[in-house]
Amino acid sequence: MDNAKIVTNNVPRPIILGLGLSEKQMAEFDYIEDVYDARFFEYKGEIYDLGDAEAITEKERPNLYSKGWEGIYGENYFSAVLVKYYHDPISGIDTDYVIVGKVFS
Repeated sequence: MDNAKIVTNNVPRPIILGLGLSEKQMAEFDYIEDVYDARFFEYKGEIYDLGDAEAITEKERPNLYSKGWEGIYGENYFSAVLVKYYHDPISGIDTDYVIVGKVFS
């Protein structure tokens, strides 16, 4: 995805702890041993498990890595959801938010 188009509104989305999920949402993640301790985010009406993201490395995806993206969720051959932790611009400290985007090849 070197010549990929990335679409994001750069709006920080809150990280949702497992305790914040509905029973129906929890049922989608029945493979997680302790869903209450897991961390999620919502994007376009879907809940994503942060633990399911494939790590973006400089070696395998230099274009995405150089733009600060940290995780990827493959959707199909042509698109994927991207995630990176939101860092406070003043302090540089990690927050309980993520930035989400979509990449198209």
